[in-house]
Amino acid sequence: MHELRTLFREPTEFLSLKEFRKKLKKRQLKANTSRGTWSPWKEFKLSEIVCSTSLGNDTPSIGYFCPRQDWDEPDELPSAPDFCSTAFPRIHSDALSFHACNPEELEFNRDFGVWQAPARSIEIVPTLLFVPCSAADLLGRRLGRGGGFYDRYLQSNPGIKSIGVLHSDYLFETLPEDYFHSGDQIIESILTENNFHFDLKEQL
Repeated sequence: MHELRTLFREPTEFLSLKEFRKKLKKRQLKANTSRGTWSPWKEFKLSEIVCSTSLGNDTPSIGYFCPRQDWDEPDELPSAPDFCSTAFPRIHSDALSFHACNPEELEFNRDFGVWQAPARSIEIVPTLLFVPCSAADLLGRRLGRGGGFYDRYLQSNPGIKSIGVLHSDYLFETLPEDYFHSGDQIIESILTENNFHFDLKEQL
């Protein structure tokens, strides 16, 4: 766990959100070359999380994001259990939708530089959603990639169980209040390369 002053060697109060993001991006680029790729915690039991979340007879679905190579994001995400379907995002101007498809069906969106679900795929609402984080704290507050897509999606679909994914280098005890605004959504759990922090909303 980190404090901003130990991570960036500057007092927290002197780092605006813009400055924080700039330093964070520089650190992530350095990590990509010095540390290399990383994977989420191997002891994470996705099937148990899904079973505790799913209600009714519908097939549960796992919503995935596509990791970006220019960010310090995992090279892979936990595989969906056999009894689950998978869904991936598709970008529409300033909004996201999730569509049932497999990784090999993804197509590249050149405008945003990310892989996404194909247009022909069926839109669904995932039971559980992995959410990319550039930084987060143990109160479940996250900073994403900067576009607000996942915050808007979670706000529109409050029943989804959300799991933020990031390297522990970017997980803080707390982040400054002024880094966030009313539209930012709290994530319920955080998965790093060495731990799973759950029920974060209960700590608020």
